[in-house]
Amino acid sequence: MQWRISSRTRMARAGTAIAAIAAAAVILAGCSSTSTATSNSTSTSASTSDPALAPLIAAAKKEGSLLVYGSPGEPGLKAAVAGFSQKYGIKASYVRLVGGDLESRYSSEKQAGSPTADVLMLNLDSFADTAKQQGLITDPADLKIPGYPWGFPSKFLLSDYGTAVVGLQIRGITYNTNYVKPGEIKTWSDLLNPKWKGHIGVPDPTSAAVYVGHWYTVGQHQKGGAQKFLEGVHAQLAHNGVYASGVPASAAAGSGEVWIVPMNIASTTKTVSDQGAPLKFVVPSQTTTDQQVIFANSDPAHPNAAKLFIAYMMSKEGADTMATNNNETSPFDTGKLPKTLWNWAPSLADKEQSDVNLWLTGR
Repeated sequence: MQWRISSRTRMARAGTAIAAIAAAAVILAGCSSTSTATSNSTSTSASTSDPALAPLIAAAKKEGSLLVYGSPGEPGLKAAVAGFSQKYGIKASYVRLVGGDLESRYSSEKQAGSPTADVLMLNLDSFADTAKQQGLITDPADLKIPGYPWGFPSKFLLSDYGTAVVGLQIRGITYNTNYVKPGEIKTWSDLLNPKWKGHIGVPDPTSAAVYVGHWYTVGQHQKGGAQKFLEGVHAQLAHNGVYASGVPASAAAGSGEVWIVPMNIASTTKTVSDQGAPLKFVVPSQTTTDQQVIFANSDPAHPNAAKLFIAYMMSKEGADTMATNNNETSPFDTGKLPKTLWNWAPSLADKEQSDVNLWLTGR
């Protein structure tokens, strides 16, 4: 396996959309303590048996509740929050949003002084730099949680950000088995096969910064470079084949409206296939991945519960619970990662957004 994920040096981000006011309605999904699907794995990192954590656990239980904003796939996010609730008897809930909506909502609430999430779990992009500079979030390393970072896998500790990669969403291709046979789509270049013309749908690349980074990076590794490849994919799109996010794009593939949805994730595919849609998900041997990181609100309503949830997500139990329920990859179990993961700097998403949107969607 060729491992190419790394952290990077902090860089100031000008012109970020962090201050943008969320203009669209958001989906609020509650998670009760009766939710199941937690892992029975024994933690090799943050451990509830560590006496140093006992005062934190007691203080968090006294606070009694927690709110998480997250962009990981819904099945895994729900299971992780439910697992935390069950483990500690703390009423935890979550709001699941795609990256751009999550960042805009949280930023707007903070700047307005409104109540908001205690903890953020989201895909690493330039938001982390800007939010820290504006005092909107706190790095886990600065929270003085007893024992941090415990025995967390060192290659997933991002020292530049003071946090950890608690989940990996490998980018791949969803397809409808009624129209695409197994093995017909194996690589990103297979998307350009003329037989798929008019049958491909894509999530709007402007809906989350990571889409821009993934598309540009994958394109740069194709023959002719990013512009040629993305314009080639654009020529293959169905009429009205650009969807608001991966969720409606996957639903469209499930219904046969489109046959193929590239740059998707396993959890979104699974949500639709679990409802009976004939969908499969394939990961090219060379691809990219989301790095799901975790931060605390700079002034959380439930500061001790926020610290405890971060410790839980940095344990093998918490990370494996989210990964297993999303059919994705835990930082504690990376044996099934693709041969090559292409890395890209978060700044790339800001720099290339206009070009990627134009090349891929024609807008």
